[in-house]
Amino acid sequence: MDFAILGTIRLNGPAGRVSLSRKQRAVIAALLLHPNSTVSTERLISALWDDPPRSAVANIQTYVHQLRRRLEGSGLEVRTEGSGYVCEVPPGRLDLHVFEEGLRRARAERSGGDLAAAEREYAAAIALWRGTPAEDVPLSGAMAPRITELEERLAVARSEWIDVRLALGREDLVAELRALVAAHPLRERLWEQLVVALHRGGRRDEALDAFRQARELLVAELGIEPGPELRRLHTALLSGDDDLDARPELRRLRAALTDADGDLGAWPGPRGPRAASMDAGGDLGAPPERRRPRTAGGGVASARGEARRRRAVPPDGDREPGARGEARRWRAVSPDGDREPGAPPEPQPLPDGVEEVGPWPAMPAALRRLCQLPADTADFVGREAEIAELTALLRSGEDRLSPPIVIVSGLPGIGKTTLAVHLAHLLRSDYPDGQLFVRLGQDERGPREPGELLDMLLRSLGLDGAAIPATAEERARLLRQRLADRAVLVVLDEAVEEAQLRHLLPGTPRGAVLVTSRSRLPALEGAVRLTLDLPGEQDARKLLEHVAGPDRIGMAPGAAEQILRSCGRLPLAIRVAGARLATRPVWPVSEFATRLAGRGLDELVVGGLDVRATFEPSYAALPESARHAFRLLGLAGLDSVAEWSVAALLGPPPPETAGPGTGVVAVAHGLEADAALETLVARGMLTSTEVDGAGQPRYRLHDLLRVYARERAEAEESPARRREALTRHVLECLRRTRAATRHMPIPLSPPYPREPEAAPGVHGTAPRPADDLPVSVPRSVEDVRASVPRSRDGVRANAAWLAAERRTLMLALTTAAELGLVAAAAELAHHLTGYLLMDRFLDDAEQVQRIVIGMGDGCATLRARLLLAAVHIERGRYERGEAECAGLLADLGRAGDPHGAAYALISRAAARHGMGRLDEALADAYASIDLLAARADTAGLEYAWTWPVWIHIERGEHARAEEIARARVEVTSDEDHTIRGNLLRALGTALYQQGETAEAVECYRESLLTAQAAGDRGEMSKVLRRLGEALGALGRFDEAAETLVASLRLFVECGDTLGEALAGHALGVVRLRQGDAGQALGLLRSALERLGADGPQVWRARTLKELGRAHALLGRPEESAAAWRGSLALFGDAAEARQVAKYLAE
Repeated sequence: MDFAILGTIRLNGPAGRVSLSRKQRAVIAALLLHPNSTVSTERLISALWDDPPRSAVANIQTYVHQLRRRLEGSGLEVRTEGSGYVCEVPPGRLDLHVFEEGLRRARAERSGGDLAAAEREYAAAIALWRGTPAEDVPLSGAMAPRITELEERLAVARSEWIDVRLALGREDLVAELRALVAAHPLRERLWEQLVVALHRGGRRDEALDAFRQARELLVAELGIEPGPELRRLHTALLSGDDDLDARPELRRLRAALTDADGDLGAWPGPRGPRAASMDAGGDLGAPPERRRPRTAGGGVASARGEARRRRAVPPDGDREPGARGEARRWRAVSPDGDREPGAPPEPQPLPDGVEEVGPWPAMPAALRRLCQLPADTADFVGREAEIAELTALLRSGEDRLSPPIVIVSGLPGIGKTTLAVHLAHLLRSDYPDGQLFVRLGQDERGPREPGELLDMLLRSLGLDGAAIPATAEERARLLRQRLADRAVLVVLDEAVEEAQLRHLLPGTPRGAVLVTSRSRLPALEGAVRLTLDLPGEQDARKLLEHVAGPDRIGMAPGAAEQILRSCGRLPLAIRVAGARLATRPVWPVSEFATRLAGRGLDELVVGGLDVRATFEPSYAALPESARHAFRLLGLAGLDSVAEWSVAALLGPPPPETAGPGTGVVAVAHGLEADAALETLVARGMLTSTEVDGAGQPRYRLHDLLRVYARERAEAEESPARRREALTRHVLECLRRTRAATRHMPIPLSPPYPREPEAAPGVHGTAPRPADDLPVSVPRSVEDVRASVPRSRDGVRANAAWLAAERRTLMLALTTAAELGLVAAAAELAHHLTGYLLMDRFLDDAEQVQRIVIGMGDGCATLRARLLLAAVHIERGRYERGEAECAGLLADLGRAGDPHGAAYALISRAAARHGMGRLDEALADAYASIDLLAARADTAGLEYAWTWPVWIHIERGEHARAEEIARARVEVTSDEDHTIRGNLLRALGTALYQQGETAEAVECYRESLLTAQAAGDRGEMSKVLRRLGEALGALGRFDEAAETLVASLRLFVECGDTLGEALAGHALGVVRLRQGDAGQALGLLRSALERLGADGPQVWRARTLKELGRAHALLGRPEESAAAWRGSLALFGDAAEARQVAKYLAE
């Protein structure tokens, strides 16, 4: 099921399970609880919050926007309709829809008299329920009526399902009904059904006791006597009446089992599930010892017997011609009229004139009630969706033309066999002729041969060894003959390859095959495949609680979470961990969690369970090339890889040592990597179910398998080979990162020389227009970023690749540091930082610099400190950034590095700009420009020229800012997206401040296009904020609000708290322009709170200024004056201070 709400919420998209935040899950849950219906914004707000915040509407808009992006391509569409939203769900993909449709079909089949079909439909529909609807979602009390309504529908459906099964004569309902009565003790209908079920099972005394319990409960709780139906059942029990089904609904259902002649409704074969109960004679409601035997003459039993006529077909499929005479019918009864279990059939005459029929082919004695299944797992947890899907497949209609074959695959230890055995036990009544179980796993000789497996199966079916043919083909033919037309379920566990299976499959459609394998066995014809995923967090925790004890786990939730993380939610590992705790009842859970985190697989051993030992046979069965790739993946610590990473680990040699023929070697290693990955996926050691944003298939290695792989690498690979493989991977990461970041924003550190190769997707070169600065020396290779035409698709593709490989590149940087590859680590950090800052991965950007600084190399440390200062400034830590730059300038001066000093100056200019120290900032900016010009660093120079524009704007020198911005735009290439977009945004701001708002809007729109071309979300969010501000000034308030909300969403996605504050500030100003001072006040207060006491001084001053205006409009002079005084104190020498002073004077 792609979308599930009946229990924990589950959403599947093209790349697998869709991950959502808590509030996003709450929004989609509220919409899915009303699928294809309009849910107003007010109802959504009440669903999410009992006490909504002031920003609830904006929050809802943000969550919906995020949901649309997350659900893209999944088939779910959240559409705005009027003042609300509609979640459009494709037919058959939401469990709630499938439940309701299944219920409709079940009721239709019941009304039409096909109770067997109705029972299957009820079972499939009810199996979709995995718990309370949206039980893992934080919804408010406003959603309780809807959830209660759905649970009531389930209760009604379950009661109807029980009625159908009672009418079918099922006698296995007592345990289920007792559980339901315990859960719903005041539902009289459940007590009635329990009384009937107990009576049917010959437990009359318990049935009477059930009535007594029901009466006492109803009198005590409600002060009423049982209803007429329950009292009637009690009277019937006391009087010894066998027929308890006087309730009209049950009588109607039972009547549906007979046709006008009294013929039993159609059933799959004369020995189907109903045959035994009906052959035994008597009423469905009677216990076995009181059922009335059927005779050839008179009464209901006789009428049914006369009508039940079948033509027997011999095993070879031909009907014996002309077989007429006295009709005989098979019945086995004890002397007192009851069937004796296992008694041979005894012929009884039927009325004259009925065509003689031959006996149904006798079932082999060994097959009757043969069950080879291992014991079911008593503490089985979860897998509701998988069970529902597999049950539907294995209970497919009787009109099927071939036996269903279902393959359950997955990682070692994920619970394939446990699920298969549990499911087979659930399906025993569907396959009453037997359940066979065979382990196909390999031994030291390899996969077990089909001939050996067939010998085992035939012997289990009662054949003597002397009667078993010699060849596998003959044995397979005999097996098909023995299973022909029998409702037998064959469970084939731990299959290794398709060749093992083909001889073991039944040939007729009444049988079914359930296979478990670590491979999907793609070459097996006609099979349906289900790959098991790791259980969800809730099911994983339940399993741990079941094994270790719920009270014990509940007392240490943090340690339990750590255990589950260390186990990677692998069911086998969780079971072993729980068993370790269970064997030592007083052992602190936290202590075991710490040991498990440190020792891993060494701790996951108990009794006969050993996680490492479970992995070993799969590893040993791999060819050496796949084992080698597996070891290197563990060595590199990669949990998710693209093919290029594996190829780099395997070879060829690093570029520095490459010689003639290296290209051929690289291709060969690429093919080797591809073959290794295919083998590892086929053998269940890797999973491959997703394609990343760059279009690369991703291969995932489970955490514990990665630990095992590293163990094997350290045991089987020499230290030299390990170092060579990791070095190759680091250098390949560096090479690809160089190319991918070529046209992205420059890192604020002197550029690294590199060859002028075009990035992927970029074709050709073109000369760059001359700069207006007196720089005539040749451009450095870093300036290739300015001389190569940018393909928008190429830039976006590179950004997508960097996003997909971010974790791989971060890990490669750590590996480079561990190997002491100082130069490679420093350069990789340099190129990677530009992307991390652009996409606002600020924590990663800071971590990158810390890694390089930790290597202790003086030159690399200075570069990393320059980049770390830029990270501080991006976070709005202006004082810290300025202090870092001051220290850097001193250290770079001592090192004689004016190029590095130029970057320290431009970073300090940015920090001082944010602090409102504008004169100093302007001096730093121009000093940096002079140094960069002297170094012929064109790319750095272009970036540095953007800062005088912004500083002049803050100084109120808007005409000067406009002049510089226009001059720089003229000499900047249209395809230099980053710099051109920044300049256009600055030009728009200068024009806006001069009252040229319409022209400013055009500049902002062009700037937005350049940011979109570069895929720069950070720049897009800033431009949208400025654009919304200008639209508000033009009185286009709706457009302004929509634009600012879009800006806010981007800031939230980027994790930019400062940007969120500025967007909220701008939205508050728009509301002030509209005259809505109340809403403006809330937005501005929220913005000030986000800025915090340590936020940028100039923006805190601006927000306080606007707060003063809001208070003034609301008639609060004291509050407005206080806000303006705070603003004036913060503005310092900024031009805006004069406006605030004017407000105070007025």
